[in-house]
Parts: sequence; C-alpha cells; structure tokens
Amino acid sequence: MPPKTSPSGERRSNDKRRKERRGPEKERAASPLLDKHLQARVADLFALRPTAALTREALTEHLALTQVEEYRSLQKVLKVLCHTQQLAKDAEGRYHLPTAPVQRSPERSAARDKPPLLEGKVDHVAPYFAFVVVPGQEQDIRVRTVCLNGAVHGDLVQVKLSKPSTRDRGPQGRVVKVLERRRNLLVGRLMQGPEGVAVMPDHKRLHEPVLLTEPP
Repeated sequence: MPPKTSPSGERRSNDKRRKERRGPEKERAASPLLDKHLQARVADLFALRPTAALTREALTEHLALTQVEEYRSLQKVLKVLCHTQQLAKDAEGRYHLPTAPVQRSPERSAARDKPPLLEGKVDHVAPYFAFVVVPGQEQDIRVRTVCLNGAVHGDLVQVKLSKPSTRDRGPQGRVVKVLERRRNLLVGRLMQGPEGVAVMPDHKRLHEPVLLTEPP
C-alpha cells in the first residue's frame, strides 16, 4: 500500500509543480520578443549591405551582441531566415541575401602591395569601433574610433586599408578624408573641454563629442 500524504504536503507539491511549469513559460514568453527584435536588426543589416556575405561570428560583431541569450537568439533567427529563404548560407558558413551577387575579395598580395582607397559610409556600431560600408564589396572595413579622422555615423568617407582580411577577421583601415557629411544639425549637450567647447550628441550612434570651431 503506498504511503499516505497529508493535505498540506499535497498542496506544497502542487505549488512546486506549478512554479516549475511557470518558469519555462516566462522564458518562452520573453524569447519571441528578443527573436523578433533581432530578426529586424539582421534584416536592416543586410538591407544596408545587399552584397555582404557574413559568418555568424561576423554578424555577432556587427550587431554588437554580448549576452548568451542574444547568441542563442541569433542562431534561431538565422535558421528561420534561411528556412523562409530570406537568407542563404554558402559552403563556407556565410549568410547572404539569396539574390545577392556575392563578390570575392581581391588577392591579399595585391592589397599588401598597394592598399586601395575606397569610398563608403560609416556605420558606427560601438563606442570603440565602426565599419565603413563600401558598395559592391563583400566585407565591411573595420575602423577604430580613433582612426575615424572626425567622421561620424552616416558620413561618406574615403578609407585606406591597413590590414587585409583574414580567416577570423575582416579588413581593417582608417579614414583619410570625409567626403560628405550626413547631417549639418546636431542635438546634444554642450561641454567645456581642454580643446574648447564641444557638443556631446544625443544620438545612440554618435559616440564622440564634436568640437565647435566657433562659439555657439
């Protein structure tokens, strides 16, 4: 004969089982929101780079993902986008738009002999580095913030390659000239610094203060 349990013991067991069931439900409720948000960011990234072919590691860097939940969500999002044929995956594990004519990078030796000057737009994804998106080029050029030469997010710039792409990381370079400013109006907070008055822009992609050449 099985041992009898008291009514209070049964209630505690039932409460414990309900809590265990509610835990995964909360996780499942939060996950679709993260997936949906990340899927929109991936779509925006490839809309800006229609000829790009990026590995999952490169996508993680472009999207500035740092949390384990974000990595897992990106895996699920990429599977869904490939299943629905919004993205394609090549034999080298790179993701690209299905109809995009993926272009190959030039030979590394040629890049070492004569680094080309390229034109593209700044995508300042993080405080310490940005990417220059060059139309028709497979990989974006990574530029440290200190090498932006005064360029800010959205500016059209001329960039010089300093390091060719490797298996683990794309090409790196530095901005040599700002060809066109995206904006001529800034909203932000005035700051007094050692070099004069500057404006700290109130924009999530503008990470550096802008020095004013004339008093406001």
